[in-house]
Amino acid sequence: MIKKTQTKVSENLEISHKRKIWRGLLVSLLAISLFACKNENAQNWVENALSDAEEKALLMAKTMEDIPGQLPRSIDAGGNLVTSEPGWWCSGFFPGVLWYLYENSGNERTKYYASEMTKRVSQEQYNTSTHDLGFMLYCSYGNAWRIIKEDSCKNVLLNGSGSLATRFNPTVGCIQSWEASEKWRYPVIIDNMMNLEMLMWAYRATGDELFRNICVSHADKTIANQFRADNSSYHVVSYSPETGGLEFQGTDQGCSDESAWARGQAWGLYGFTMMYRETENPAYLGQANKIARFILDHKNLPEDKIP
Repeated sequence: MIKKTQTKVSENLEISHKRKIWRGLLVSLLAISLFACKNENAQNWVENALSDAEEKALLMAKTMEDIPGQLPRSIDAGGNLVTSEPGWWCSGFFPGVLWYLYENSGNERTKYYASEMTKRVSQEQYNTSTHDLGFMLYCSYGNAWRIIKEDSCKNVLLNGSGSLATRFNPTVGCIQSWEASEKWRYPVIIDNMMNLEMLMWAYRATGDELFRNICVSHADKTIANQFRADNSSYHVVSYSPETGGLEFQGTDQGCSDESAWARGQAWGLYGFTMMYRETENPAYLGQANKIARFILDHKNLPEDKIP
């Protein structure tokens, strides 16, 4: 009985420790959000905030060592760690955070964990069932390649880009986001503008026009059908895979089919800004400006300017 009690106490202490790690990380991130606009000693404050964030991220990485094959996702209402499989669309975010922190500090321990966490999403390079490979791989392996230039990282990105390209239907002119269902046959979501960045990287890395052409076609079709007259965007647009004809415009995650979804607006703003950077096509810069104006001029935009 004593042994069981001691074991239970030990387990509770371990759970308490993990909760403290999560709370510390969340407090650090909240502090960055709340006080980043302050000017006094701004440089020192930023450096201290990044140092604190790195410390918390390393504690999380250490925790993940005991949970092989998983990535951190969130915490539940009880403060317990929730993890994800590598195939979850945000699986590459934590590795990406570690790479950014390593880039800032040069801490070899951070680099070690960034590499280890990145390896956990490597299998997704062959995943042809999702459009989210840009989120999964470009945040993780993309930053790894940019910073350390290891050929193994480049190979994963090229394989992942090839897998993502298989979801392009030239008749439709877009990359299919989700699988067909009773609700829609060829759904394309505004989020997909974020995943084009990896394909544009693949074009620059290989010179293969296929990757660039897919991105240009997808972006052009998105401008034509994903935005309303006021430059707010539909979350989901679905097409006929046989003819490319428009079949549905609406939402899956916004308030209603005709509402503006703040996160979706941000996907579009980033995506078209990136496409202008990569192609210098003024139409993409124009679209990015229109999206930004919709956000900044909206009557319901809060005083802190965060939609």
